[in-house]
Amino acid sequence: MKSNPYADLRIDNRADLPAPWYDYPVLQSGEYRTENLYTSGHDYVKVHIGQQDGAWVAATTWMIGGSGRGCHPGRKWGEFASEQNALLWAFGDLLAEKSMLPPAAIKTVKARIFEIRQYKLF
Repeated sequence: MKSNPYADLRIDNRADLPAPWYDYPVLQSGEYRTENLYTSGHDYVKVHIGQQDGAWVAATTWMIGGSGRGCHPGRKWGEFASEQNALLWAFGDLLAEKSMLPPAAIKTVKARIFEIRQYKLF
């Protein structure tokens, strides 16, 4: 498995959370926005972005051919300095799963990364 090229954008804040950090709540549906990147039949690839305690958080969810993974965004998984950083990290997380995702999904992820990087230039 390839590593996330934007892993350095994630701020590991587990030491700042009440112990045990893994019991810290995550955002629930309706508390974050979902960006659908790919859908085909029952297959999908999604990015979840929101704010928890004033910090940007992100998560990814995908299901391809009956296999997949996903979670709700929350500070216990890490936080980000900006919405763009959260999105880039989430897209990088999906690129790390490149062997599992269909080419159309990867193409969309790369296009969104390009859009954000272009936006950051201005």
